[in-house]
Amino acid sequence: MPNPSPVWVIDTSSILEIRGVEKGARSTVYSRLTALVAEARLRYPKQVVDELERGSNPKNPDPPFKWARENASVATSAGPTLEGVKAVLAIAPKVLDPKKDSGAEEADAYVLALAVELRASVPDVRVVTNEHKDLPTKMSMGTASGLLAIPSVPLRGFLHAEGIISF
Repeated sequence: MPNPSPVWVIDTSSILEIRGVEKGARSTVYSRLTALVAEARLRYPKQVVDELERGSNPKNPDPPFKWARENASVATSAGPTLEGVKAVLAIAPKVLDPKKDSGAEEADAYVLALAVELRASVPDVRVVTNEHKDLPTKMSMGTASGLLAIPSVPLRGFLHAEGIISF
């Protein structure tokens, strides 16, 4: 029996990293990502869309935010629960930025909680994140994913694995 295709949970940094893909390939990348969302193989929590919106010009939204917003109804349809976020933070509390006192919620814990919750029904769940550098007071998404026993790759690795672009 063949292995099922992985389900990917993508974070804000990786969606923004699409800006770094060769200009001529970006429309293909966005259309292939849209297809993965439609197949229920690419997910993100609504907090990712919120983060992208905060960084976007309302009069001229950038392509990463536009893409995430257009796909949000399907991509954000599954969780995560507040209990899932609390469970992630019990294991990896420093995934939250300690310099941030208040304001809008960060998406990182929600991305991780969504991956953990999906893993309960999907055998192969992976996180797409470009955050792999730990700081003295902030744990990277890559490290937090490892602590939760969820594989993580940066955007280009994900795009390569899905046959969207090659190295």
